[in-house]
Amino acid sequence: MTLAIGKLVRAEDGRDAVHVAIAPTMATRELQPGQHVDANGNPEGPGVVPVGIVDPFLREPVLRGQRFWLLLYPNSVTSLRHEWTHPAFPTISPSEVNQVIKAYLDEKKAKVSS
Repeated sequence: MTLAIGKLVRAEDGRDAVHVAIAPTMATRELQPGQHVDANGNPEGPGVVPVGIVDPFLREPVLRGQRFWLLLYPNSVTSLRHEWTHPAFPTISPSEVNQVIKAYLDEKKAKVSS
């Protein structure tokens, strides 16, 4: 059964638990909890394609420059394993990760050798 998050609950729906993909995002201006924003923290408006909402559990606005959790829209994530992908957020390839790890280990090894 797929939960219809973002729609009203039907009489036959029972309680359940859901995974929600979240991303740390910086506010480009003052934002309200639950406000629809894009991947860069810009509020919904002309030319802005929202991908989720500002953390709806906050009790006060998010000020410009503050970081907040962006909760991505239901059923918009293309992969989920506690590590998710979404078209609005670029990902790093495994080979890029391996290159960074190798560079770090090489640097550490060089410091130990000197």
